[in-house]
Parts: sequence; structure tokens; C-alpha cells
Amino acid sequence: MLIAAAGVLPLQAENVTGLVKKYPLNVRAGAGTRHTAVGQLTKNNPVTIVAVSDQWLEIKAPANCYVW
Repeated sequence: MLIAAAGVLPLQAENVTGLVKKYPLNVRAGAGTRHTAVGQLTKNNPVTIVAVSDQWLEIKAPANCYVW
């Protein structure tokens, strides 16, 4: 797993916090490598997981992240 989360992730995660374990970790526009990488996170960067899709985790954008 690329993110260490508090406890075991249920199929429907909601606001589970974790830390990035792999550097660099690509953040993508959607679940899957066919989606464009829109950024990267560094090791130990805190994240909030809001959903799980197959083996992909949807996270909230970091506080210092701006997207259009």
C-alpha cells in the first residue's frame, strides 16, 4: 500500500487519515493509470481518504493545492 492509513480501509472510506509511504506518489485525475498525473505528493505527506475505488484511493486535495 502506498498510503499508511489509520486502521483497515473499508470498501467505503470516509475521512480516513493517513501518510504517504512512497515518494514520489503521483496524484491522478481519476482512479487508474490511464488518467493523467496532475501532481505528486512526498513521503509522510498527510492525506485524507474520502473514497475507495478498486485498489485506488480518492483523497482530499492538500490545503496548499489549487486546481481549476
